[in-house]
Amino acid sequence: MSTLSALFRAVNSMQAQSGGVNFTQPQSGGLTSLQPQSSGYEAIIALLLDNRQNVNHQDENGRTPLSLAAERASKGTVMLLLNGGGDANLRDNNGRTPLSWAAGSGKQENLRLLLDHGGDPESRDDEGQTPLLWAQRKGHAGVKRLLREKRRMALLSKREEAPELDGSVRQREDEENDEDEDAECSEDEE
Repeated sequence: MSTLSALFRAVNSMQAQSGGVNFTQPQSGGLTSLQPQSSGYEAIIALLLDNRQNVNHQDENGRTPLSLAAERASKGTVMLLLNGGGDANLRDNNGRTPLSWAAGSGKQENLRLLLDHGGDPESRDDEGQTPLLWAQRKGHAGVKRLLREKRRMALLSKREEAPELDGSVRQREDEENDEDEDAECSEDEE
């Protein structure tokens, strides 16, 4: 029997025997029963969500199952958590969102899912870092391209919605492009 099926059976059995397990109760290491599974065990996540566990429960660092999954897990796990009510913009104790964690770890597919579910690509953590800056800091070129494209599309959308702002939107685009070029130059110098 695989570890996954044994774990699944154990969780299912615990839930049946107790009439309801509190999967948001922190265990050793401060993680809840829901959080360790954020590394890719979709069947267990689905079972826990079926039992109406708090998908946005935060550990002592403010991390949620979604922020952990965004950083470490498969897109299937992230999709389950998002469809189960996971908040793509919920901040941890350092102000980081799941999108920021996905960008910093180079999880491009997870990043796409989070963006599609309303993740804010312009969010800033307590140090002022955006997901784009996290991707840049960690050297994730594909994630950087995706975030830049998302930003470009948002600016074009603003331009269409309010043509009178076209000049200010273009100026912002130019300023952001200059910032990106400056950051890339400083990376090359390191």
